[in-house]
Amino acid sequence: MDIPYGLNESANAFTSSFAGSFTLAIQAGGESRRMGKTKATVPFLGKPLISYPLSRLGPLADEILVTVNSQDRLESLPVEFPQYALRLVSDRLPERGALAGLYTALSAASWNTVALVACDMVWASPSLLALERRLMAENDVDLVLPMCGGYEPFHALYRRDPALAAVEKALKRGDRRMLSIIDDLRVFVIDEERLRAESIDPLCFSNVNTPEELTKEEERARHFGQRNCSLDSNSLGDKSLNDFPDNNTPDDNPL
Repeated sequence: MDIPYGLNESANAFTSSFAGSFTLAIQAGGESRRMGKTKATVPFLGKPLISYPLSRLGPLADEILVTVNSQDRLESLPVEFPQYALRLVSDRLPERGALAGLYTALSAASWNTVALVACDMVWASPSLLALERRLMAENDVDLVLPMCGGYEPFHALYRRDPALAAVEKALKRGDRRMLSIIDDLRVFVIDEERLRAESIDPLCFSNVNTPEELTKEEERARHFGQRNCSLDSNSLGDKSLNDFPDNNTPDDNPL
């Protein structure tokens, strides 16, 4: 499946940064109340939303899990992306929400390093993922957590076993917040200064929650596609991604 309009920042340049195997987990089991339909399959420039983070980050992963609450909505995905070791994983808990989805991803992952993104993060960044892998190895931590106006537990990197234990502990005490696990983990925070120094644009944390936001993001994508721009900040000339409105409020996923 081809991704149009220059959205596919090539992951090939980062493969040398990935020593060791890891799982990419894409959460697609949210309720999508504000979108009014399943976000993963909503068309974005003629392709399902989920195809963008999948195509952008998939080449880096040894395994790809898509967590879903109904497999029949995405049952064709492994066929459409035969180049990836991709499987759908149904939610393993009756509870809805991001932390329950993280539980499903961590408990199903084959590898002990798990990168988490949401299905509607169309600007997901291979550059950031490569940086997170490097920082996890250098600092021997359980979670590499970006900060961009607040913590970003999506587009973060988790060490499976300790993170799963922390999630189970939080769920047992009735805490459903994604950030409820950080006190039980060794965490490396990538602050905004470090993100800027590494040329990671904050747009990579944006997601699409409403039909109006979908339209705005399509307009943004067409703008950069018409100028044959990649998503690397250095390729933007005098125009920054920050000159366009951001949509980085998570949908149905309390932090």
